[in-house]
Amino acid sequence: MKKAFLLGATLLATFSLTGCEMIENLLKGGQDLINEKKDYKYDDFAVLIADKNFSFNYTKCTADIESDDKKSTVEYTYNAEDKLWHYESESGDDKSVDLGIVAFVKSCNLSASLLDKSVDSIYKFSASKNGYAITALYKTKEIQVDGEYTFNTEGLITLNSEKMTNLQSVEASTKKSTYKYSK
Repeated sequence: MKKAFLLGATLLATFSLTGCEMIENLLKGGQDLINEKKDYKYDDFAVLIADKNFSFNYTKCTADIESDDKKSTVEYTYNAEDKLWHYESESGDDKSVDLGIVAFVKSCNLSASLLDKSVDSIYKFSASKNGYAITALYKTKEIQVDGEYTFNTEGLITLNSEKMTNLQSVEASTKKSTYKYSK
């Protein structure tokens, strides 16, 4: 009887501790647990997205851009031949851009090398069942940049939000672009 009581008490204590830990994690960042969010180093994240072979059926994209107090909209059209999104610039020129995560991740490595820093000291990478997120935080002698970039499960950017603070004039500017895709 004593052995059964001790076994029961041990199981109850183990369950209580596990339950408390789960409740604590839910309170700290419950959404991360629900979405199965996982953080990665640059190399591991590059391997993760390289294996995805992203594809999508979208041909149109609308970007709502808020830059400080100004609002604008950019319309993109996907060209399957060159695999780029085309748009008309403010000056009327035809421009193109890659709105995919693979190109963005490549640019992270390039940015870090230009700043003479390791990519993992500037950028944080994560993935969940809802998509991908990248954050950036770095500073030079002149500026500090704080950025957030999210991508959907098809590997297309959905949010590009950056705050740039000029450390000399102590002025900040923000730019937030929200992307919506359609067929």
